[in-house]
Amino acid sequence: MSSHTPLPAGLTDKNVEFFQKDEKLFGLPNGNVKHFDELPPTIIQIIGEELHKDTVAQTHLVKWQNSIKENWSYVQTLQQYAKCKWGGFDNKPDLLNGKAMEGEYWDCGSRDTCPHQGKICKQIKVKHGHITWREIEVLKLIHAGMQDKEIADELNLSVQTIPSFKKNIQEKTECRSKTDMAVFAEINQIV
Repeated sequence: MSSHTPLPAGLTDKNVEFFQKDEKLFGLPNGNVKHFDELPPTIIQIIGEELHKDTVAQTHLVKWQNSIKENWSYVQTLQQYAKCKWGGFDNKPDLLNGKAMEGEYWDCGSRDTCPHQGKICKQIKVKHGHITWREIEVLKLIHAGMQDKEIADELNLSVQTIPSFKKNIQEKTECRSKTDMAVFAEINQIV
């Protein structure tokens, strides 16, 4: 009996997986790794249509450009949007059968410092809402095996607030224990 390991989207199918490497965004369509600028026009068009529907992301991309005093080309704007929304390599298609999928949580390296966090990039959607950025930080530290006092010290919070964070995480995710939360963190690429 052999184990079946799923192949990355786009490696052997018509779907596309986006991923960032060394600050550059790539796509994997039709078994070929291509820099964003080299992607087929049909893929760029799908991203453009998705951005056109996402007015919140549009607003924040304009603010971002204004804050760095740089005018991005249309393709650069689409690239930044795709990077924020789908930049993590998770083996799940970002474009499936020609349609854009829900954004994914991934740690782009600018978490907690990006003024557009949660506006262009997506929060982790769970059965009962979304996981907040602070809850993500708590999940990371739970995964690392820290106790409540250590988590509080690390995040500069009162130790009395940590049980509330854990309770909220458990209610949103239906995790029953710290072990379940640690597994949730792994499955959702928080760690």
